[in-house]
Amino acid sequence: MGKTTRNKHGRKSAKRSTAAVAGTDAPELHQVLAVNLSRIRAAKNTSLGALSRKTGYTSEFLDKAEKGEQSTLLLAHVDVLADALGVDVTDLLGPRGLKDE
Repeated sequence: MGKTTRNKHGRKSAKRSTAAVAGTDAPELHQVLAVNLSRIRAAKNTSLGALSRKTGYTSEFLDKAEKGEQSTLLLAHVDVLADALGVDVTDLLGPRGLKDE
């Protein structure tokens, strides 16, 4: 399933991707967020700059999140993004965005 590695404390840990855990067809969570964030932001006619001002996150951070390149997203980030866009967290993390494409 995953490759066994050692963490910073020397303990064994299995690295698993979302796809490996949920099945080979499951998209990575950051990909789902990227699609939904971009789709919802466009539907709300909100620029990256405006979202940056609402959230306090840099435009670069948001741009990477929309491209699925921001690997340091926390649930707290998603909560702030959802609040700024006036949607529920599940709208950002649900699979709907990938099905629409």
